[in-house]
Order: sequence, then structure tokens, then C-alpha cells
Amino acid sequence: MAFVQLVTFELCGGEYGIDINSINGIVKSKSYKVIKVPNSPKYLEGIINLRGRINPIFNLKKKFDMDDKTINEDSKIIIVNNEEATVGFIVDEVTDIFKLNDDDIESVPGSINGNDRAYIKGIANFEDRIILILDLIKTMSDDEVQQLRSISDMDMQ
Repeated sequence: MAFVQLVTFELCGGEYGIDINSINGIVKSKSYKVIKVPNSPKYLEGIINLRGRINPIFNLKKKFDMDDKTINEDSKIIIVNNEEATVGFIVDEVTDIFKLNDDDIESVPGSINGNDRAYIKGIANFEDRIILILDLIKTMSDDEVQQLRSISDMDMQ
């Protein structure tokens, strides 16, 4: 039987998960100064210096067009690997890390279509919790991924 290890996080009261193998780190958002990038998309919160590298930071609530777009004291940044580039995603709180049987993950229902279907990997039904399993890199367009590579190639001197 195959397992997947998930890191779960909260956004506006909903619970989401991501495969732990795609995560480079989790940091407190209040520990980093986010520098705004002029004329960038509304969901690009800015960039940070993380371990001497420039990392773009996306606000998932803005990306998903959720009502509450605030960042608070408990907000975390999940740093995700994308081949050679890394990118951060601001979430309300990281809530759990656990292993899950592949049998506990259901496929995406046919009623979810379009771009949403591309980044929703499945739905976990675990201990009376419904968790949408996401591929955060797939929330970005190909152009955004290319821009990330060029930003991530820059080192802080």
C-alpha cells in the first residue's frame, strides 16, 4: 500500500494539503520583510531574502480570490520547490503533518473543471476532515513560472 505525507494548512477556514516532498521549508511570515514589486500581479505579495536567495512570495488568498486577504501574526510562508526555482506561498497557518494511504484520497469530481482542476490533485477524507490536496506550482501560469526562474536565479550580494 502506498502512502503520501501531507502538510496541511488553513486558508479562510478551509483546510488544504500539499505533498511534503515538494516543500523546501516553512517560515513565519513576520520574520521576513516582504519587498513589494511594482506593477506586479495583485497576488504577488513581493520578494524576500531567504538563505541568501531571492524568493517570490504569493498570497494564496489573493490568488484564489478569497474574501479575507489579510496577513496576520500566525501567517506562515510555505517554500515550495519548482525544479531549480523556489517560491513561497503565504497561508493562514500550518496545521498538521501526517501520512495518508493512497486509498484515502479521492479523485477530483467532474464538477470541478477548468484551471482549478489542474492544481487540485485530489481530496482527502481523513478523520472526518475534508482536505483539498494542491499542487501549488500548478496554480501559476507558464509565464509566471518562467519569471520565477529568473527571479530565483538572482543571489543577494
